[in-house]
Amino acid sequence: MRYIWLALILAGMIALINCGEDEPGALNSTPSPTATATSPLLPSPSPTATQTPSQTNSTNGGSSPTATATSTPTVTSTPTQTQATATMTPTPIVRSSGTPTRPGIPTGKRTGRPFRFDPDGDDRNCTDFSNWDEAQDFYEAAGGPDSDPHVMDGDGDAIACESLTGAPAVLPPTPTPMPTPTPISSTRTFSVNTTSDAADASPGDGVCETAEGQCTLRAAVEEANELEGETEVTLLAEEYGLTLGEIAVNATVTITGEAGTTIDGGRVEGDVSRGRRLFHVMPDGDLGLGVMTLQNGARYDSAQSGVLHGGGAIVNEGKLTIESVLIRDSYADVRGGLILNLGEMILTDVTLSGGWTFYIGGAGIYNEEGAEATITRARIEDNECSRSSSGGGIFNAGVMSIVETTLQDNFSVNGSNIRNGVSGRLTIRGSILVGGGNPGEGPGGISNDGEMVDEGGNSFGP
Repeated sequence: MRYIWLALILAGMIALINCGEDEPGALNSTPSPTATATSPLLPSPSPTATQTPSQTNSTNGGSSPTATATSTPTVTSTPTQTQATATMTPTPIVRSSGTPTRPGIPTGKRTGRPFRFDPDGDDRNCTDFSNWDEAQDFYEAAGGPDSDPHVMDGDGDAIACESLTGAPAVLPPTPTPMPTPTPISSTRTFSVNTTSDAADASPGDGVCETAEGQCTLRAAVEEANELEGETEVTLLAEEYGLTLGEIAVNATVTITGEAGTTIDGGRVEGDVSRGRRLFHVMPDGDLGLGVMTLQNGARYDSAQSGVLHGGGAIVNEGKLTIESVLIRDSYADVRGGLILNLGEMILTDVTLSGGWTFYIGGAGIYNEEGAEATITRARIEDNECSRSSSGGGIFNAGVMSIVETTLQDNFSVNGSNIRNGVSGRLTIRGSILVGGGNPGEGPGGISNDGEMVDEGGNSFGP
């Protein structure tokens, strides 16, 4: 402001100086140049001094020089000053949420706002907070989850105040997966290591072992009967005597031997009280036999009630599959000197010989009504029915198919090779039947009272 006043004073002084120079006696004075004082804050004033000399003749004719000095000092000054207003704006601190806050005051990492309560101050609980984000920020600032001085995480899962709005869904803990058990093979194998006959010490424990620590044929089957799945039993080229009676099968069991393997029932020629049946396949049983000889079986119990009569070597009520086996020299007082079939039977590459029965018939095979039998590439020979029984080789009362099989030298008073009963349904193809000649028999020693189909390729000899 003072610069403005100085400029005005200087302008006035310049004007006075100019006026003094225009007075009489001062005409020869050299006018002073115009002085301009410039304020550093304002535009420079422009004082203009204008001097106009004029002469006027007097009325008395004299001339008297008159000097008229007109000085018009014009000072243009615009004393306008704009005072700047200083505004102090502190630099904001910007958190990740973008919300500015004051320095030095802690803020929540979720809300981005300063805490309303001191995490290290008075005790707080979940009802002091409006939402879960605010409560979780406070909980973590107070030391959570390592410590929880305000007791805001009751279940210790590092999530405070789970009842508040915005709390994450809490899933039940994932159970520790149980180790996957090693699958047990559905097929097991027992290797018989002794020819003695003894029972299993603990059927069902998965171990074929007698009290003496051996695996017998009987123990192997008894163990299989108590287990799920299939069981394979292997035999050595030895003779296995069944001194404890027949072996019952009510599971899926396959018994395989080798050349020289023999299973003996102990029958003695001429003494029907000695000897025993070898195998009894129960209704739920499935027995497979391969590569062995079955011999000296016996079943003499016609006078006993409640006993399944017949089947000197084998009786089958379930499923029986036999391949590459010789069955011989076995006896039954009724039905089936060698085999009594009451279920499903498949014979392939077998030889049946030396069977004998006293009543009813079927010295080799008796196939009961309702049973099914398929015989392929078999030899059925030298079997005999005594008295009035019939069907020296086969008595069929069920369904039977004979393919590429030889029947010869069997004996019966009715149907030396085959007696097909009233209920029997028999088909024969590509087979050879030799012998017979008894009254009432047809060619090949066949006596047929049921349904028989010759599928061709057969040879029926005398």
